[in-house]
Amino acid sequence: MKKIEEPKTMREIREIRRKQHEETKDLSPEEQIAYDKRLSDEFERESGVKLRRLSKITR
Repeated sequence: MKKIEEPKTMREIREIRRKQHEETKDLSPEEQIAYDKRLSDEFERESGVKLRRLSKITR
């Protein structure tokens, strides 16, 4: 059986996800929210895209 080689882009995505998991696995929910907000703010600055924000999450 021949093994299919994973595309470079998929390898990069997996590496980003692994890195993010390592950075966030021990965070509390509040710390996770702060981490996500920091990443989204950084994305907005770098890309010039404005993300829609939710002021409150209801369950």
